[in-house]
Amino acid sequence: EVGVKSVLANRSLILNADVFYGDYTDIQVSTFTSYDSNGDGVDDAFYGDFLNAGDATIKGLEVEYNWSSASWFGLSGFLAYLKTDPDFLDENGDGVLDAQVISNAPEFTGAIRGNFDFPVFGGVLTASVGYSYRDDAILTNEGVNPIVQPAYGLVDAWVAWLSGNARWRIGISGKNLTDKEYLTNGYNIPALGILQGSYGAPRTFVATLEYRFF
Repeated sequence: EVGVKSVLANRSLILNADVFYGDYTDIQVSTFTSYDSNGDGVDDAFYGDFLNAGDATIKGLEVEYNWSSASWFGLSGFLAYLKTDPDFLDENGDGVLDAQVISNAPEFTGAIRGNFDFPVFGGVLTASVGYSYRDDAILTNEGVNPIVQPAYGLVDAWVAWLSGNARWRIGISGKNLTDKEYLTNGYNIPALGILQGSYGAPRTFVATLEYRFF
């Protein structure tokens, strides 16, 4: 991994970037295998296992930034690119790779956030609104009918007031404001018709009231 960290534009801009390359050997993957438990010729059960899948190379780049103006507004965020090249094995000789991809590895991810602060009522009102993007990703490494989460974006925001003596803080935050439905993980066993996934949190609001003793 090679990168650079920098402070630019009269210390108003933090800009960091790096590129990386990884050569992995003897990767292990979790799998679900169906089998015939009662000898009737029909697969009716399954077991989980770890297999030595093979090798892979992973490479990419990342850029993150944080810019603050001299007044009340700033921007921050990041952009990342990831490329995976698996060289997995056909353990059972059925012509289908036991794991075709590196799971949960979107090619592009990124985020942009606007940050605000104003003097209000003897304290400081701070706020932030952001958008994050995640490219489509395969969530399961089974070779047949993997679960795929298409690309999606999430919006979140928060606003808070901090008293002048920094003792009181009142705030409210909201996550997934567009109430986007998206999968975070899953597994499937085609022979048994099992297809299951877990979803991320829906639209959520949180209010906070803090008092600091010092």
